Amino acid sequence: MLSEKLKYSSILAILSVILYANTLQNDYVMDDGQVIVNNKLVAKGISAIPELLVTPRLKGYGPVENDTYRPIPMIIFAVEHQFWGNNPLIGHLFNILFFACCVVVLFLFLRKLFKKNILAFTAALLFAIHPIHAEVVANIKSRDELLCFFFAFCALNTFINYQERGKVTSLVSGTLLFLLSLLSKETVITFAVLIPLICFFYANEQKRRSTYITVASLSAIILFFIARTSVLNSEHATDVVFMSNPLVAAPDLATRIATALYGLGKYILLLLIPYPLICDYSYNTIPFTGFGNVYVLLSLAVYIALAAFCIRNLAKKQKDPLTFGILFFLATIALFSNIPFLVYSQFAERFLFFPSVGFCVVAAVSINKWLIKPENKDDYSSLLKPVVLCVMLPAVLVFGYLTFSRNAEWKDNLTLYTTDIHKAPDNGWLCYNAGNSLITTALNKEADPIVKKRIVDDAAMYLSRAVSLLPGHANAHAQLSYAYTQKNIPDSARIHAIAALDIDSLNVPAITSLGTAFFAAQQYGKALFCFRKAIEIMPGYVEQYANIGACYLYLNQFDSSIKYLHLAIAHMPANTRVYGNLAFAYNFAGQQDSALKYQEITRQYYPRFKLPDAGKLSHDTLKN
Repeated sequence: MLSEKLKYSSILAILSVILYANTLQNDYVMDDGQVIVNNKLVAKGISAIPELLVTPRLKGYGPVENDTYRPIPMIIFAVEHQFWGNNPLIGHLFNILFFACCVVVLFLFLRKLFKKNILAFTAALLFAIHPIHAEVVANIKSRDELLCFFFAFCALNTFINYQERGKVTSLVSGTLLFLLSLLSKETVITFAVLIPLICFFYANEQKRRSTYITVASLSAIILFFIARTSVLNSEHATDVVFMSNPLVAAPDLATRIATALYGLGKYILLLLIPYPLICDYSYNTIPFTGFGNVYVLLSLAVYIALAAFCIRNLAKKQKDPLTFGILFFLATIALFSNIPFLVYSQFAERFLFFPSVGFCVVAAVSINKWLIKPENKDDYSSLLKPVVLCVMLPAVLVFGYLTFSRNAEWKDNLTLYTTDIHKAPDNGWLCYNAGNSLITTALNKEADPIVKKRIVDDAAMYLSRAVSLLPGHANAHAQLSYAYTQKNIPDSARIHAIAALDIDSLNVPAITSLGTAFFAAQQYGKALFCFRKAIEIMPGYVEQYANIGACYLYLNQFDSSIKYLHLAIAHMPANTRVYGNLAFAYNFAGQQDSALKYQEITRQYYPRFKLPDAGKLSHDTLKN
């Protein structure tokens, strides 16, 4: 017969897997491109491990503002790529399994710390079903958060084993696990406060062993920061920037602190009511505010009350789980408060992954206190009492439904951005990404001209909103320029392409869009210059061969046109329009056999295609 510990660990693991099973059908999304799909070091597989150990996280993608040092998840991604390539199903599968492991180690830790089975199980159950974790599990790149949590709580469990038994191997193992947690993501630095608190106050009274654990964990932190500083300094890491954290542009310190306090209050609200959930909270989802805002004052009052409650109970040496839960929440959320210093984002749901443990403990304490009789607190069967089921079952069903639904919204970039933009219409970054995903994904998949027109109209609307909110966003201007070319408004296309290039003179999408606008205006020489410049800056941008070939075609330089159109076919044989251009080029170059050959190939895709009579090529020939 299975032991109770194994039985209830299995229940939690299975529930966690079921809740996130629908993410297996999801694609890569958001920063997965930087971290996994387009990361050259990850693409090297196992051979990249030595380099990944001594470089910033996104070195394989390119220079990134405010980069970090997280080698463990990057190594795991490289190993996955070695065996399965870029396969999102594998990535999602491992995220689900690691999340299930996180839930189990949390349960084991709380069970070991408080010696209360029902409390530990209830808290872990609430942690498993809480929808706020959907971002961490559904976004593959957030493996860093999962690994950080898993190793951190494994370390806590091992440290408690050392407290109880005094085996040096447990102390060493716990220290190594804690170091692995730090090397997965630096957010576990808050455990510098929590580990001594647990050892000296909540675990048994082994002061010497508690001292050893504290010194060992601090040594791991120091070692991590030495490595991190060395790596990031050598790579010239930069400061926090506006696009990731708008608080850098707060007009004064009071506004920055008041807005940060508003965000801290919003964190508590999302833990209580996790709806709606949004993938990004950058400018202007949480507008700047001041201390005249009643919600700021309410947030401040709540946090002061929580801190005062913990200080009073600690002074009385009350080792109750309620105080622990509040302290755990306060300690772990403090890192993301943006009050003593700014972090890389103003607000993010993933920042609640650790703090939600404290919330779940507090909720579990409340359930145990009010719904379960004291004499039954260690009897798992008490969870089946009608009064408990009346509370827990609706919570599981509602939170489970919200989690499952949110997972589906993380299906791909197009689904995520076009869903979330309706929840945060004033978010400039979301406006840009909704418009960009419509242009780059939805438009290319659609054949119906009426639907294509609607997609372009929607994209232009979102991108117009993006440039009004973020006038310094070069890519927003560039994509809006492209949308205007699709709407056949070349003047507006040129205006926004030039605006993008004023911000970033090497912005390839803007250069390409400007070339497209010149082409539509029959200024083929200027268009050719733009397309050649784009491929000069980005040699892998092989789509430009077709554009260059088309420009030479209309400039009546047929030999050059044939050369570049063949390059286009070699790199992108699925671009069917190139075959028609090549038929035109051969026709006007007087090479009729080749012209007829490519005419027949083109007719496989466009049955009504035919070569014009001999004569000078006009602008409307290809269009017609």
